Amino acid sequence: MRHNDTIRSATLNPYEAVRLGGLRTAVDMDIVEKIYDAFDVQYYETRKRNPSWYTLCLLVTCWNAGRIEGVRMERARRKGNPKTKTANLVSIPVLDIKMMSDFKWQYGCLMSRIEHPEHYKNIDTDVNAVIEKLKQWLREHIDCIGDLKPEEQEKLMTILQEKSA
Repeated sequence: MRHNDTIRSATLNPYEAVRLGGLRTAVDMDIVEKIYDAFDVQYYETRKRNPSWYTLCLLVTCWNAGRIEGVRMERARRKGNPKTKTANLVSIPVLDIKMMSDFKWQYGCLMSRIEHPEHYKNIDTDVNAVIEKLKQWLREHIDCIGDLKPEEQEKLMTILQEKSA
């Protein structure tokens, strides 16, 4: 698909999608982070083998999640579901890939799992194994540590020097 092609949707084009990315909220980011975490658990090996394919699949997963969420909210609204009467806008998860580097994203995923492992209990995985995979990825890409703030760099180096659990 070329950048000027339209998305196969009667109501949205790529430029509008990018512009609407600015409407994201903390709730949207939380939803996308959960989708990313669940996706990464299942497709971690794909990310290592083919990062571009992995990224496109992740984006399609988020796109479909937002589309399906919108359809469900609209159906509920039409049925008069009181939970959706006050919702005038559909919150669609939007990924703004330019907002942070892969290194910073992986660092954030690592810190989140270390600080709040209970948030990941619903994901069918071994949190400690994911933490070790994230540490390994960060070690392999340590040349990008400059993407982090100095205090984050120091914290990461301390974590990476610790022995595995």
